[in-house]
Amino acid sequence: GVKIAGKLIEEYGYASSGRTYVIADQNEGWMLAAVYGKHWVAKRVPDDHVAVIPNYYTIGEINLADTTNYLGAADIIEYAITKGWYDPDNDGKFHFAKSYSDSGTLKSKGNIHRMWRGVNLIAVKNFAQNDSFPFSLKPEKKISLRNLMKVLRDHYKGTDLDNSKNYEKGNPYKLNHSTICAGSNQYGFVAQIRSWLPLEIGTVVWLAQRRPDSQPFIPWYFGISKIPEGFAYGNYELAIRKHFDPPESYYEKTQKHAFWTYVMLADWVDEDYINRIKKVRKKWDELETKTINNQIQFEKRVISLYNENPQAAKHVLTIYTSELAEKTLKIAKEFTNQ
Repeated sequence: GVKIAGKLIEEYGYASSGRTYVIADQNEGWMLAAVYGKHWVAKRVPDDHVAVIPNYYTIGEINLADTTNYLGAADIIEYAITKGWYDPDNDGKFHFAKSYSDSGTLKSKGNIHRMWRGVNLIAVKNFAQNDSFPFSLKPEKKISLRNLMKVLRDHYKGTDLDNSKNYEKGNPYKLNHSTICAGSNQYGFVAQIRSWLPLEIGTVVWLAQRRPDSQPFIPWYFGISKIPEGFAYGNYELAIRKHFDPPESYYEKTQKHAFWTYVMLADWVDEDYINRIKKVRKKWDELETKTINNQIQFEKRVISLYNENPQAAKHVLTIYTSELAEKTLKIAKEFTNQ
């Protein structure tokens, strides 16, 4: 996956200013940093490590000779020299982030605060805001689904960056700056990829549409054969065709499409955040906890069926995912119709 992405960047170029992508499978995870133009670099996240992307490049020193852990454009260093971004005589070892980043991006308080908060939430280690953060680190204990969901819902609650004071003073989106769970969020997800299970069962995207704080994370199994009614415009072929030229109807707020219901729910919570977030979180936490606790037993039944009839197992996964998605949609509508 990393090599394919790199080849596309080198052949066609990258039109945005830059971005970091995560490419992962059951066995390993990589960070790929794309640069405006035709340059890129990727680094493997070590086993048993966690890494955070706070909206700036986090890859530092690289060694393209070590293809087990690094990949990239062959002239990534030479190009930086020709552009005047790196001087080997005065700058020491080549550092990708320092050479290829806009200095304002690396110094941005919002980016630094998100990095600081994310690392501290998952590493169980107290970094200071002005520390130099590592590319990745080994946490003191294993990371659970709940840990990652908590990170994606974070508004700096309980820290000196929380101007809402636990929401007592108002909406965190209006009072706090550059939070992990931001007002502009379109969705949050945790990808659960397990090598010891069949691909259709072992790969699950726990998806929270619109904002993770006002939505539950619901499992969407890779093995499902169709998308629940109201959760998609047409099929994937239509989505590809319409991607660069979507109809205006796609942007119409309507409860006919599930996503817009979740947008309306987030808007409804924003109107009286401290009271309404408590209501929706109580409901969603109950559903989410039940779903997570039920996962092992549910998958045992599906694996047993999969060994005899893979198609029948995929049908069960489809029904299970659809029923959960439709249940959350119904609850979301009940909230917004109050």
